[in-house]
Amino acid sequence: MRITPPIILIGLTTLITFGINSDAATKNITQNTNQSNVSDTRSNVKTTIDTANSSEDQDINNIYQFLLADIAISRQQRSVAIENFQQLLKTTQDPEIAEILTELAIETENYQLSLFAAKQWAELSPNNFNAQLIAIAILLGNDQLLVEKFLQQAIKIDPKKANSQLSGLLPKLSDPHKLLLEKALKSLVNQNPNNPTNQLCLAQIAAQLGNIKTAEKAIKITLQLKPNLTQAIFLQAKLIRYSTKSDTPALNYLHQQVVKFTNNEELSLFYANALLDNNKNTEALLILKKLLDSKSRDYALEANLLTAEIYLQKPTVNIKQAKIHLNKLINTDYATSKVYFMLGQIAEQQMDDQTAIHLYTSIEEEPYHIVAFLRAALLLANNQQLLPAIDILNQAQPETLLEKKQLLLFKIELALELKDLSLAINTANEGLEMLPNDIDFLYAHSVISSLNNQMLVAEKDLKHIITIQPENHNALNALGFILTLHTNRQQEAFNYLQQALQLSPGNPLYMDSMGWLLYHMGKIPDSLEMLSNAYKISDNLNIAVHFGEVLWNNGQKQKATAIWKKAWQTDPNDLDLLNTLNQYQISFKPK
Repeated sequence: MRITPPIILIGLTTLITFGINSDAATKNITQNTNQSNVSDTRSNVKTTIDTANSSEDQDINNIYQFLLADIAISRQQRSVAIENFQQLLKTTQDPEIAEILTELAIETENYQLSLFAAKQWAELSPNNFNAQLIAIAILLGNDQLLVEKFLQQAIKIDPKKANSQLSGLLPKLSDPHKLLLEKALKSLVNQNPNNPTNQLCLAQIAAQLGNIKTAEKAIKITLQLKPNLTQAIFLQAKLIRYSTKSDTPALNYLHQQVVKFTNNEELSLFYANALLDNNKNTEALLILKKLLDSKSRDYALEANLLTAEIYLQKPTVNIKQAKIHLNKLINTDYATSKVYFMLGQIAEQQMDDQTAIHLYTSIEEEPYHIVAFLRAALLLANNQQLLPAIDILNQAQPETLLEKKQLLLFKIELALELKDLSLAINTANEGLEMLPNDIDFLYAHSVISSLNNQMLVAEKDLKHIITIQPENHNALNALGFILTLHTNRQQEAFNYLQQALQLSPGNPLYMDSMGWLLYHMGKIPDSLEMLSNAYKISDNLNIAVHFGEVLWNNGQKQKATAIWKKAWQTDPNDLDLLNTLNQYQISFKPK
């Protein structure tokens, strides 16, 4: 069953360092918030002060202090700004000044100031949900009565938002502070046991903490007080799923509630999601069909998105219908990266690569940005447009090391296909600068180095991999094969290849390497046996080339020729095969 993650308060995701360590606070809150931004708030305050001071009794000192603080912030003189804003707060009791001061305290990791400023902000802005929630986060473990006061106020302002935001707040807290939050909610419940929202918030937090009995008791009371409370029904379904270890009872419960509360479209949408997650596509479509004509625009658009998802999955695949529903989302708030990615998938299935590439490269937002650009590059590469594919990869904007790694590895692959070893090695070096011990980049670097005839570098890369992962049989095989081809260190090569085969017995490629080494060691019967067994498992071209050459030099020229011909028919342009055929003056004619 899908459990939709709560929407975390913008700007709060890095705030709760206070709850983890009273000596450390985040410096990023003012960079990550739209609702609580120092520069925006300063602008609002300045406008307020200017307007207020258009009268004859304007306070010149307040304006002067505000300008000093504003200039100090622009000059990164945080301590000067804080001093002036503190004085302003004393004289004006302006909640926006308190908000700025709270943010500055967090940014400068001034814990004591944050306690004071957050309390002031919450008290001066009793109807500001963000002020209440941030005060709760900061004051936990310092003033439990105030925490309870601000909790109650947050719940009063927006009950539904309080439930989701407290759920999002919890993971940011230290373990002791998590328990304090639960304790505060229990206190609110004891003070007013007939408030369903208090009960629901307690149930949600208790469930997240694994206190299932507390959660079940609170949710039971919640539903007795308000049977149609959607969030409570959601949580009850999740608790049923947890206690029974099965989706079926939870789905049955949701079905009963949907039948009971036929007009609850939010509940119907949740139920459709749950059905979809359990591959009950047909049942989900029946629920969504009713929501497609919903008077609520949001529910109708969400229903269109889910319906499109279903029509892109087996056994309910219907590309035409999926496209119809997705097109309804264009030019709406639901025209997300997911929608354009799905339209790109449809274009691919309809063999319209140009449209698919256009759609994929229009996606600028995660979580589909990187995967979309990779798909676009792959489509171009499949059409032998390798340089445009590399250009697409260069245009992508990765946010994580993993995303950058994916882009660089694909770029290496394309560079090798272009036979641009300079681009390939530079890209591999870029990857190794980013991740010096990454196995994939080290292996790619070894391959490129061997192609550049830099065997010592390739050997060093592979030994580095084996140092990190002693049982990496791929690296062991590659190292053994390189030593076979480019050195006379045959016993060392044998040891590496033997280890590879012990770790991956029956691997035909590793058997090929060992067979080729045995041939170079003059052990022809052993070589033929090893290569014959490898060829029986796989008629890989490299195995065919090596097996044929050993056969030829053992006097079995007819059999060797037959093996090479079969390989040539598979790929008449393989360079290793063609070089071997030229060496033995053999040619084949197309039928």
